[in-house]
Amino acid sequence: MSIFGKKNLSEPNKKQVFKQKLKEAGPAYGVSAGKYLGGHPELPQSSDGVITINKAGIFFEVMFPFAGLIISIENIKKAEFKTEEQIHKDVTLGRLLLFGVFAFGMKKKTKTQKNYLVVIYEENGIENTVVFETQKAGALASALARARQEYIKENPAAETKEAPAAIDIPEQIRKLAELKEQGIITQEEFEVKKKELLSKM
Repeated sequence: MSIFGKKNLSEPNKKQVFKQKLKEAGPAYGVSAGKYLGGHPELPQSSDGVITINKAGIFFEVMFPFAGLIISIENIKKAEFKTEEQIHKDVTLGRLLLFGVFAFGMKKKTKTQKNYLVVIYEENGIENTVVFETQKAGALASALARARQEYIKENPAAETKEAPAAIDIPEQIRKLAELKEQGIITQEEFEVKKKELLSKM
Protein backbone atom coordinates (compact mmCIF):
# COMPACT_ATOMS: atom_id res chain seq x y z
CA MET A 1 0.00 0.00 0.00
CA SER A 2 1.22 3.48 -0.76
CA ILE A 3 0.21 6.73 0.83
CA PHE A 4 1.07 9.88 -1.04
CA GLY A 5 0.43 12.36 1.71
CA LYS A 6 3.92 12.39 3.11
CA LYS A 7 5.79 15.62 3.71
CA ASN A 8 8.96 14.60 1.87
CA LEU A 9 7.42 15.22 -1.57
CA SER A 10 6.06 18.54 -2.71
CA GLU A 11 2.33 18.68 -3.45
CA PRO A 12 2.70 18.62 -7.27
CA ASN A 13 5.18 15.71 -7.12
CA LYS A 14 2.91 13.57 -4.94
CA LYS A 15 0.06 14.08 -7.33
CA GLN A 16 2.25 13.38 -10.38
CA VAL A 17 3.58 10.14 -8.88
CA PHE A 18 0.05 9.01 -7.97
CA LYS A 19 -1.34 9.89 -11.43
CA GLN A 20 1.56 8.07 -13.12
CA LYS A 21 0.94 4.91 -11.09
CA LEU A 22 -2.77 5.13 -11.89
CA LYS A 23 -2.02 5.52 -15.60
CA GLU A 24 0.42 2.58 -15.58
CA ALA A 25 -2.23 0.38 -13.96
CA GLY A 26 -4.33 0.43 -17.13
CA PRO A 27 -8.04 0.95 -17.72
CA ALA A 28 -10.46 1.31 -14.85
CA TYR A 29 -12.93 -1.48 -14.08
CA GLY A 30 -14.92 0.86 -11.87
CA VAL A 31 -14.81 4.52 -10.81
CA SER A 32 -16.93 6.34 -8.26
CA ALA A 33 -16.95 9.36 -6.04
CA GLY A 34 -16.80 8.26 -2.45
CA LYS A 35 -15.86 9.03 1.09
CA TYR A 36 -13.04 7.28 2.92
CA LEU A 37 -14.31 6.51 6.41
CA GLY A 38 -11.23 5.02 7.99
CA GLY A 39 -8.91 2.09 8.32
CA HIS A 40 -5.50 3.61 7.70
CA PRO A 41 -3.85 5.99 10.18
CA GLU A 42 -2.10 8.17 7.59
CA LEU A 43 -5.16 9.14 5.58
CA PRO A 44 -7.63 11.58 7.18
CA GLN A 45 -11.01 10.06 8.01
CA SER A 46 -14.07 11.38 6.22
CA SER A 47 -12.03 12.36 3.17
CA ASP A 48 -14.03 12.85 -0.02
CA GLY A 49 -12.38 11.65 -3.18
CA VAL A 50 -12.46 9.35 -6.19
CA ILE A 51 -12.23 5.56 -5.94
CA THR A 52 -10.77 3.77 -8.96
CA ILE A 53 -10.57 -0.02 -9.30
CA ASN A 54 -8.27 -1.52 -11.93
CA LYS A 55 -6.08 -4.58 -12.39
CA ALA A 56 -3.49 -3.17 -9.98
CA GLY A 57 -5.95 -2.70 -7.11
CA ILE A 58 -7.66 0.26 -5.46
CA PHE A 59 -6.64 3.86 -6.00
CA PHE A 60 -8.27 6.50 -3.80
CA GLU A 61 -7.51 10.15 -4.51
CA VAL A 62 -8.36 13.01 -2.19
CA MET A 63 -8.34 16.22 -4.20
CA PHE A 64 -7.61 18.92 -1.62
CA PRO A 65 -5.30 18.78 0.13
CA PHE A 66 -3.98 16.04 -2.09
CA ALA A 67 -3.55 12.58 -0.60
CA GLY A 68 -3.57 9.23 -2.31
CA LEU A 69 -4.08 5.67 -1.16
CA ILE A 70 -3.14 2.62 -3.22
CA ILE A 71 -3.94 -0.91 -2.09
CA SER A 72 -2.27 -3.47 -4.36
CA ILE A 73 -4.45 -6.27 -5.68
CA GLU A 74 -2.08 -8.91 -4.30
CA ASN A 75 -2.65 -7.59 -0.77
CA ILE A 76 -6.45 -7.58 -0.97
CA LYS A 77 -7.99 -10.56 0.80
CA LYS A 78 -11.67 -9.67 0.58
CA ALA A 79 -13.98 -6.90 -0.58
CA GLU A 80 -17.58 -6.65 0.52
CA PHE A 81 -20.53 -4.51 -0.41
CA LYS A 82 -22.52 -3.60 2.67
CA THR A 83 -25.64 -1.55 3.06
CA GLU A 84 -26.19 0.96 5.80
CA GLU A 85 -28.51 -1.52 7.48
CA GLN A 86 -25.78 -4.18 7.55
CA ILE A 87 -23.25 -1.70 8.93
CA HIS A 88 -25.74 -0.59 11.60
CA LYS A 89 -26.37 -4.22 12.49
CA ASP A 90 -22.63 -4.79 12.93
CA VAL A 91 -22.29 -1.58 14.94
CA THR A 92 -25.42 -2.25 16.99
CA LEU A 93 -24.11 -5.66 18.03
CA GLY A 94 -20.95 -3.94 19.25
CA ARG A 95 -22.99 -1.27 21.00
CA LEU A 96 -25.18 -3.90 22.60
CA LEU A 97 -22.13 -5.49 24.14
CA LEU A 98 -20.92 -2.09 25.38
CA PHE A 99 -24.14 -0.31 26.30
CA GLY A 100 -26.75 -3.03 26.77
CA VAL A 101 -30.36 -2.17 25.91
CA PHE A 102 -29.48 1.53 25.63
CA ALA A 103 -27.69 0.75 22.35
CA PHE A 104 -30.98 0.71 20.45
CA GLY A 105 -31.79 4.24 21.53
CA MET A 106 -28.48 5.41 20.05
CA LYS A 107 -29.23 4.22 16.51
CA LYS A 108 -29.64 7.06 14.02
CA LYS A 109 -32.38 7.01 11.42
CA THR A 110 -31.54 8.32 7.97
CA LYS A 111 -33.72 8.91 4.95
CA THR A 112 -31.28 7.93 2.21
CA GLN A 113 -29.70 4.52 1.94
CA LYS A 114 -25.92 4.55 2.20
CA ASN A 115 -23.72 1.85 0.73
CA TYR A 116 -20.24 0.84 1.79
CA LEU A 117 -17.25 -0.88 0.23
CA VAL A 118 -15.37 -2.75 2.96
CA VAL A 119 -11.90 -3.93 1.92
CA ILE A 120 -9.80 -6.33 3.97
CA TYR A 121 -6.13 -6.36 3.03
CA GLU A 122 -2.87 -7.55 4.50
CA GLU A 123 0.19 -5.39 4.95
CA ASN A 124 3.41 -6.54 6.62
CA GLY A 125 1.65 -9.64 7.93
CA ILE A 126 -1.12 -7.65 9.63
CA GLU A 127 -4.71 -7.72 8.42
CA ASN A 128 -6.38 -4.31 8.06
CA THR A 129 -9.78 -3.04 6.96
CA VAL A 130 -10.63 0.15 5.10
CA VAL A 131 -14.16 1.43 4.54
CA PHE A 132 -15.48 3.66 1.76
CA GLU A 133 -18.97 5.12 1.55
CA THR A 134 -20.19 5.20 -2.05
CA GLN A 135 -23.48 4.64 -3.82
CA LYS A 136 -21.64 2.39 -6.31
CA ALA A 137 -20.23 0.08 -3.63
CA GLY A 138 -21.78 -3.02 -5.21
CA ALA A 139 -20.33 -2.27 -8.64
CA LEU A 140 -16.92 -1.51 -7.12
CA ALA A 141 -16.93 -4.75 -5.13
CA SER A 142 -17.71 -6.62 -8.37
CA ALA A 143 -14.93 -4.75 -10.18
CA LEU A 144 -12.53 -5.68 -7.40
CA ALA A 145 -13.57 -9.34 -7.63
CA ARG A 146 -12.89 -9.22 -11.38
CA ALA A 147 -9.46 -7.66 -10.80
CA ARG A 148 -8.65 -10.30 -8.19
CA GLN A 149 -9.71 -13.13 -10.54
CA GLU A 150 -7.52 -11.74 -13.31
CA TYR A 151 -4.60 -11.39 -10.91
CA ILE A 152 -4.97 -15.03 -9.82
CA LYS A 153 -5.26 -16.16 -13.45
CA GLU A 154 -2.00 -14.33 -14.28
CA ASN A 155 -0.33 -15.44 -11.02
CA PRO A 156 -1.58 -18.95 -10.18
CA ALA A 157 0.77 -19.18 -7.21
CA ALA A 158 -1.13 -16.31 -5.59
CA GLU A 159 -4.15 -18.52 -4.97
CA THR A 160 -2.12 -21.23 -3.29
CA LYS A 161 0.41 -19.11 -1.47
CA GLU A 162 2.79 -21.01 0.70
CA ALA A 163 2.86 -20.24 4.38
CA PRO A 164 4.46 -16.86 4.92
CA ALA A 165 8.02 -16.71 6.13
CA ALA A 166 8.41 -16.82 9.88
CA ILE A 167 7.64 -13.45 11.38
CA ASP A 168 9.40 -11.95 14.34
CA ILE A 169 6.50 -12.17 16.79
CA PRO A 170 8.11 -10.13 19.59
CA GLU A 171 8.88 -7.39 17.06
CA GLN A 172 5.28 -7.45 15.79
CA ILE A 173 4.02 -7.10 19.37
CA ARG A 174 6.37 -4.14 19.92
CA LYS A 175 5.01 -2.49 16.76
CA LEU A 176 1.45 -3.06 17.94
CA ALA A 177 2.35 -1.55 21.33
CA GLU A 178 3.67 1.54 19.53
CA LEU A 179 0.41 1.82 17.59
CA LYS A 180 -1.51 1.54 20.86
CA GLU A 181 0.64 4.24 22.50
CA GLN A 182 0.03 6.53 19.50
CA GLY A 183 -3.71 6.01 19.89
CA ILE A 184 -4.03 4.34 16.49
CA ILE A 185 -5.42 1.13 17.99
CA THR A 186 -7.29 0.57 21.23
CA GLN A 187 -6.13 -1.48 24.20
CA GLU A 188 -8.73 -4.10 23.27
CA GLU A 189 -7.48 -4.31 19.66
CA PHE A 190 -3.92 -4.57 20.96
CA GLU A 191 -4.82 -7.46 23.27
CA VAL A 192 -6.66 -9.34 20.51
CA LYS A 193 -3.75 -9.02 18.03
CA LYS A 194 -1.20 -9.83 20.75
CA LYS A 195 -3.09 -13.00 21.68
CA GLU A 196 -3.33 -13.94 18.00
CA LEU A 197 0.42 -13.46 17.52
CA LEU A 198 1.33 -15.35 20.70
CA SER A 199 -0.78 -18.30 19.56
CA LYS A 200 1.54 -18.62 16.53
CA MET A 201 4.63 -19.18 18.70
